[in-house]
Amino acid sequence: MFSFHPAFYIITIRGDDSGGKPGKLHQASLSGDEVEVRNILSKGPDLNLLDKSGRTPLHLAILGRHVKIIEMLLEAGADTSRLDESQDAPLHMAVRTGDENLVGIFLRLANCDVNIKGHGSRTALHIAADMDKISICKILMEHGASPDCCDDDNVTPLTQAVEKGAKNAAEFFFRRRSAA
Repeated sequence: MFSFHPAFYIITIRGDDSGGKPGKLHQASLSGDEVEVRNILSKGPDLNLLDKSGRTPLHLAILGRHVKIIEMLLEAGADTSRLDESQDAPLHMAVRTGDENLVGIFLRLANCDVNIKGHGSRTALHIAADMDKISICKILMEHGASPDCCDDDNVTPLTQAVEKGAKNAAEFFFRRRSAA
């Protein structure tokens, strides 16, 4: 029995908005083909063209955890604030990977709003707190993420952590609050 990465389904089954076939830059970004990405970028493509899930090549490079391609797309001017169909910005997607190295690299390379709000007005810090990823919470806060941002339900990342039973994240936020 075969199993495919969820991103494989997104790009190969759903396609993009240019006629139902996946765009070459989308495919190369997802698969990690640095040579092809470099070749396509040299032709000046629309870096922010959306597939049918509203994802840009940057979203797909993050899904595939292809750091070099992420770097190439950012240097070429990819939009870091574009929300996909699920209302995830590239930063939200990076946090959802649970990969602190990827999140740190993305934040160092990208000129992005660390407090960008996605679905339900949740920030990347809400997502990291929900996942109980203290290391990612720390990285986000070092880059200016606000622990006081509220989502649509007036929930902060601390409240999110407590409600979801993310004990490590809740302790992290409590310690930071009491130290202030």
